Amino acid sequence: MQVLTGIKSKLESVMGEEALQSIGILAAIVGVLSFLGPFRTGDDLGPIALVAYWSLSISAGYLGGQLHGRAILPALLRRKASRLAPVTRIAAITFCACVSVFLLEALLREPVPLSYAAFIVIPVLVISLAVAGIFYLRAARVDDRLRADPCFEAFRAQWPSGIRQDKLVMLSAEDHFVRVTTQGGEALVSMRFTDALEAVSLSNQAPGSIAAGGWQKVPPLTLTAVEGGGP
Repeated sequence: MQVLTGIKSKLESVMGEEALQSIGILAAIVGVLSFLGPFRTGDDLGPIALVAYWSLSISAGYLGGQLHGRAILPALLRRKASRLAPVTRIAAITFCACVSVFLLEALLREPVPLSYAAFIVIPVLVISLAVAGIFYLRAARVDDRLRADPCFEAFRAQWPSGIRQDKLVMLSAEDHFVRVTTQGGEALVSMRFTDALEAVSLSNQAPGSIAAGGWQKVPPLTLTAVEGGGP
């Protein structure tokens, strides 16, 4: 047990707690799908090919979620259309996972005819919704911890009343101000960016990394950094 605890601590120090948790969740999902064998993969593929099939497909979907957070979500925030983020995120996850499944079907079995595409897309959409739901529950726990933090509450008290109860999505540095972006709007707060990061307890309560320019929460899957928050 001590050996396993030491390995876990070492991995967390190298990869970060959030990344390790994400890998664990994704590995569990791959295990469940490999056992259930959707698309008759359990009947037609050997154990190694079966695990590889679902590992690549789930990884592709996860990559779609990350790409959404990096490219699509910021565009939605600029256009004040953040309410579309859950829909576009599921679409990105499903699209990338479907591309992987179609390619793997062509490589390992036979190409999927377009007339049967719906039989792939619909189950992948269901799986994407389930995976997104799992990560959403984990992200909600982070939100709850943030709201219970008195430092964060003091920081939030400086926001305009119209967005004070909204969930925080992004922080970015602009000269001597911090732009606070929530799901319901944004505002400039007069404070140092480092103080804002400390207020959200990025290192302790909201796992992630800091890059020059800004910090971004990519709901509902993970917390990452975004570059170029300033002018």
